[in-house]
Amino acid sequence: MRQRLDPDQAGRLVVSLPEAVAGAPIRGDRVALREMVRNVVDNALVYSDGAVEIGGSMSEGMMTMAVRDRGPGIAEAEKPLVLERFKRGAASGARAGSGLGLSIVRRVVEAHRGALRLEDRAGGGLVVEIDLPLVGRNPKVEQMRRALGSLSALVLCLLLVDIHPAKAISSTYPAPDGSSATVLTIVGTTDTPLFAEFIAGFQALHPDVTVEYDEQDSLPMYERFLAGDMVPKPDLLISSASDLVIRLANDGYATAYDSPFLGDLPEWAHWRNEVFGFTFEPAVIIYNPDRVSAAEVPRTHLTLAEMLETQTERFRGAIATYDIAQSGVGYLLASQDQVISSNFWRLAAAFGRVGAVFSGSSPAILNGVADGSLALGYNVLGSYAFARKAGGANIEIVVPDDYVLVLTRAMLIPRNAPYPDLGRAFVDFALSPAGQAIAAGQTALGSVVAGASGEWTSEAIAARGRGVIQPIPLGPALMVSLDQQRRKRFLDSWGEIVSPKP
Repeated sequence: MRQRLDPDQAGRLVVSLPEAVAGAPIRGDRVALREMVRNVVDNALVYSDGAVEIGGSMSEGMMTMAVRDRGPGIAEAEKPLVLERFKRGAASGARAGSGLGLSIVRRVVEAHRGALRLEDRAGGGLVVEIDLPLVGRNPKVEQMRRALGSLSALVLCLLLVDIHPAKAISSTYPAPDGSSATVLTIVGTTDTPLFAEFIAGFQALHPDVTVEYDEQDSLPMYERFLAGDMVPKPDLLISSASDLVIRLANDGYATAYDSPFLGDLPEWAHWRNEVFGFTFEPAVIIYNPDRVSAAEVPRTHLTLAEMLETQTERFRGAIATYDIAQSGVGYLLASQDQVISSNFWRLAAAFGRVGAVFSGSSPAILNGVADGSLALGYNVLGSYAFARKAGGANIEIVVPDDYVLVLTRAMLIPRNAPYPDLGRAFVDFALSPAGQAIAAGQTALGSVVAGASGEWTSEAIAARGRGVIQPIPLGPALMVSLDQQRRKRFLDSWGEIVSPKP
């Protein structure tokens, strides 16, 4: 689901944004907006063969994005129909498609109080115009603007229109005091709007520090760090794939630091004084209540397998989980599931039976479940699920009743960090009561230090289910599953079971 455009597709895009429009601050959910833009552009690329033009304009507090193609267009009578789920225009012919793209776009636009128009293009083709409200210029919304970005960020970063794979989504947070001499560079996997809360809290204590945050997927981040391709070099690495962070520390890439808050961490949430966990995130099951009722939703791993085995046709193509070959955190969760649960391979076989969808990210699974194209998602990070549900997404969440895997996002100060003192300062902040309050607050990432204040403390999260809490301890045992031969055998077995040959 988090596929990047291949070079041929990227080469067909023509982006022409006036400077004022490119920097226009947009109010909304970054993940949902990214999927909206991607669906519009994907449709244009699929149903046309030439250039796809992306433009924009501003007027009276609204930003208008326009995507123009030279495809067959949509008949006037069909325009309302193609905005409904599973409806496609007659001009689509035999081209592959689910009929969900424009319905997803419509729902996102409506949720953001915008407007969507399908217009005929002079000379042939289609123009999709989307109006979105701009963010005003007062201190509170300025902070929101920094977290959510602009139209250019949506088009160039959120679309991931990138010939080079695994390019970072970069955001700059200027020093509040206006200075520019001190810059902290963080590379991490946390969704940018969520992590912006931590940056704002850190800068409140360090107003002279500019923060550069590069969001990357976990496995590409690990590979790029080892290859030395990160420019500038990071002062801090943060990843939900804690096994990869432990590997870096074990191989000598970490700087040791005796944080004054180290003693507050549970033993499982740090390794020596080199890797520090700062969140408490359960792996949960999410479902769309319009497709699965609360009475029938599975609340254990075994009952999930049984439901898929007995209702195969009902759930065919409607179940999603991580693509564990592409996602570092997905592989981590699956490898831990396999150790803990005797039902792991039975569940994997059930995924294969229903033709499960495999994704590179929790947000992508959440989008599909929320819009109803998916019925259920497995091993989704609870932090993202709790935040999306609180934001009004049409999902429900199950914290399993048999066992609950819990991971913590791991921080590491690289040995070659240009400014290790800044990395240490951020580690201290993240582990401090102020940082843990952000984790337990609206980010819903979960506080790992006991006694934190907020709705999403580790104690409150654990109380949401009856299952045994199984934290994934930070330590060398995590590296066992990273052994290349062992990893290959595991992925080969997984692939044979979840994608059986006819």
